Amino acid sequence: MASREGLSVYVSGAVAWAVQRAAEQRELDKTSSEINRHKVNVTTSEKLVKRLTKGIEESKKDREKLSAETEKMMSMFKEIEKKVFVVQEEYKKTQEMIDNHKVELDKTKEEYTKLKKAMDELRATEVDAEYKLQDTKKLAKEWEMKVKTFKKRLDEIHIMLLNTWIICIILFFQNPKGCC
Repeated sequence: MASREGLSVYVSGAVAWAVQRAAEQRELDKTSSEINRHKVNVTTSEKLVKRLTKGIEESKKDREKLSAETEKMMSMFKEIEKKVFVVQEEYKKTQEMIDNHKVELDKTKEEYTKLKKAMDELRATEVDAEYKLQDTKKLAKEWEMKVKTFKKRLDEIHIMLLNTWIICIILFFQNPKGCC
């Protein structure tokens, strides 16, 4: 009978050990799955950071191009303004000549028409330049908004990445043997 009790105690201990070992294995599997999930999250986040960084760099380059184009258009606009002023002065002189020299009206009428046409072309060019300038400013604002959006998203990803690393570190310190 003593050997039966000893055998029963032995079997009970073996069963308890097997149950404990199975529970530990489940916990180890769960921890391994969690670590793998976090590794995938880290890899995905790193790829997203790279893509967003590249997008930001491209946006910066586009913004620099737009700035250069805006400066060029502003200088063109100033040149056009100078030309318009010159044409207006010529127009005034021509009008004075018409008033003072009615006899020479036929001779100067052709010159007047040319000057007026040139002034109209300059005004049309000025209007076109103004529209282009407005479009460029609008595009620059759109790119600024995109850069802000990319920066915000990059900050969010950075926070997610830090949180993931913190979780991994916590898990490592909780179970350093099960992490490797």
